[in-house]
Amino acid sequence: MYRSFALLALGALACPAFAQQTLLHDDFDDGVLHADWNASMTNASDWSYAEFNSMLQIFELTPVNPSMSSTLEVSRDFPATSGALEVEFGGIMFSKVLNEQGEFNLSLLGGGGFSIRIFENASGNLETVVSGPGGGGLFPYVPGDSYQYSRDNSGNVSLFRNGSLISSGPGNGSLSQVRIFVNRWANSDLPTSWIDLIDVVDPNGGPAFDLQASALVSGNPGSLTASNGTAQGPVGFAYSVTGLGTTSVNAGSCGTLDVDLLSPVVLGVVIADASGTAVFAGNVPPGLTGLQIWFQALDLSSCTLSNTVATTIQ
Repeated sequence: MYRSFALLALGALACPAFAQQTLLHDDFDDGVLHADWNASMTNASDWSYAEFNSMLQIFELTPVNPSMSSTLEVSRDFPATSGALEVEFGGIMFSKVLNEQGEFNLSLLGGGGFSIRIFENASGNLETVVSGPGGGGLFPYVPGDSYQYSRDNSGNVSLFRNGSLISSGPGNGSLSQVRIFVNRWANSDLPTSWIDLIDVVDPNGGPAFDLQASALVSGNPGSLTASNGTAQGPVGFAYSVTGLGTTSVNAGSCGTLDVDLLSPVVLGVVIADASGTAVFAGNVPPGLTGLQIWFQALDLSSCTLSNTVATTIQ
């Protein structure tokens, strides 16, 4: 029985499945800015933010010299890619009152990237400038606008605003960073900025995040192995004795996810090794012979779900 299982596992590894790969995902719903974001300031001693209603809110930048402008840059790197890419910036808002003056920028940095700038024009109205391959455009500011960037394998880029195409053109080059930039103008207060989603996906991906189970024998050691995950990142393992089906769960920094297990139970979290492999090992409780059980894993860095595995305890 064990030999048959081993042969099946080797066959699966010889012809791995491929799936899209999440390079960066943050929907800002766990109350604390992810540690992979890096902040730097000019002419400022401090800044304030909140993760509120699944949005990142930047609302204060303390100037060193109020008569000069102050800036804040918050950036996060992702694995550099020069191929196909799908990016979504969702739910962008910008609000100013009384003496608040400044601007908000959100950029995808590198060759073929794009940027979104919201600012107050000379007439006192808020405007949005989108710049990228093939141009972009100037638009009246609308609270909650979302923007999408799509680059195919040939380097052709399409930019969308709320799902409608606004420009297209060649966009070759390596992309590797998302940057949020806010500017508090001199002798004023900082307007408040919000964003509720940043999602960067490689549609070609690589080997799919894959889960395999060893032969499980009641009263004996057993293991689950998740492969092709994020190197040295946390991987969660869960099981169900009810079966397969869609269940919405709170997955911490990954927000609310639809997993493929009914009534899932968390086994634990394991840190993957340098190759992205995480192994959950333990003893199968006695007295479970004949029980059918289903497993699934979650890469908590990329928020990627594995395949499900069904097995019967021997």
